[in-house]
Amino acid sequence: ANSVVVAEKGADLVISATGTDGAGKAVSVKYTFPMKGGALSYTEGAPASGATVAIKRVSASTIDSTSSLNGKEVGSTHATVSADGKTLTRVVKGMGANGKAFTNTEVYERQ
Repeated sequence: ANSVVVAEKGADLVISATGTDGAGKAVSVKYTFPMKGGALSYTEGAPASGATVAIKRVSASTIDSTSSLNGKEVGSTHATVSADGKTLTRVVKGMGANGKAFTNTEVYERQ
């Protein structure tokens, strides 16, 4: 099962995610999300060299991010938490390994 844990640390959020990729391989990532905006700071499972993620808090319940590789934008994420705080919806757009554009909608329910 895939899981995501979000914890507050001062003015930032620490995100930990574990699960499996499309090939069934275990994956794990942990990063600090600066709530005032800026680049993510990875402590585990960092992306390839040259990859960056810039974030912006749009509102109390919405965060947008842009992923780049060697200065070229390669994807974006629009994340929204429901009014009751129980559901996180992420719309992820990017380019697959096959060169085709994709849009994935992910919905996470608080356990």
